[in-house]
Amino acid sequence: MNYAELAVTTNFSFLRGAAHPEEMITAADELGLAAIGIADRNSFAGVVRAFAEAKNRKIKLLVGTRLVTVDDFEVLAYPTDRQAYGRLCRLLTRGNLKAKKGECHLTFEEILSASEGQIFIAMPPPALFSSSSPVERSVTGEGDRPAGAVEGASAFSPILNR
Repeated sequence: MNYAELAVTTNFSFLRGAAHPEEMITAADELGLAAIGIADRNSFAGVVRAFAEAKNRKIKLLVGTRLVTVDDFEVLAYPTDRQAYGRLCRLLTRGNLKAKKGECHLTFEEILSASEGQIFIAMPPPALFSSSSPVERSVTGEGDRPAGAVEGASAFSPILNR
């Protein structure tokens, strides 16, 4: 069975992720995952250390980012080629330049303008999975937000097969 965890946030997403990128790669490799997608909040910061650790292991690293707009729309973005990676970097740079340090101001329209060559995974709004939500109780039964995992997703073959 091939399994890839795609919504991993490291401690480079301040106050959101807890583990170091190297620890995430190590754990994913020890669990036998086929791949792990590092997607920190409006940043590629965690992927540098993750890449260094993944080179020493038998796990595929998917480089992405969790784009969060000013109105809290969230989408995971995974570029499929170098040009798409460049568009995503430029998008994040523009968003960082418009905001104070530690923030990134993006709009949905700006994300769409950089969408060529990206694989997007739209994240459900956090309110949908609150403890009082009937969806939450029926899906997980425990109050956890479902993980962004995929089993054998053909959409990721361009980046998994590099």
